[in-house]
Amino acid sequence: MLHRYHELSGGGQLLATLRWLKVFGSLAKVESREGNFTLKRGGFVMPYVSVRDAAFDTDFAVLNMNLISGGRLSFSDGHEFTFASLRFWNYDWIFKDESGAVVFSIRRRSSLKQCGDVVISPKAKRDKHLLVAIAAAWYAIVIASEETAPTSAGAS
Repeated sequence: MLHRYHELSGGGQLLATLRWLKVFGSLAKVESREGNFTLKRGGFVMPYVSVRDAAFDTDFAVLNMNLISGGRLSFSDGHEFTFASLRFWNYDWIFKDESGAVVFSIRRRSSLKQCGDVVISPKAKRDKHLLVAIAAAWYAIVIASEETAPTSAGAS
């Protein structure tokens, strides 16, 4: 947990990195070929993740979450994704576009190492919002699993 750095890779190549800027706290930075942006968790009863342009420090998307049932990722240009949680404790989520078509699914693998799988629909690979959506979901899953880790360990 003290080394809060993750990589998103596919097809043998590095697509993006997710790195927390401080050991404690929720501010993280995503770096990719498509650009750099930051993610920060907010809210307690109604958690959300703000997505900010790293160069201009302005929000361009917000992921509103209800970790039991799902939520919505809204971009400042009006584009939206909804997501649903398929399995509560395993962080198995499915994201859909405005038409209801599945864009991608993301699932955390249960292992000692934080890793997961992303399955992208062929049509969605051209969506300019795809990487941000995957990174926001990835970030939310990591944060949620870190927050529940002490609770889970205490219950065993």
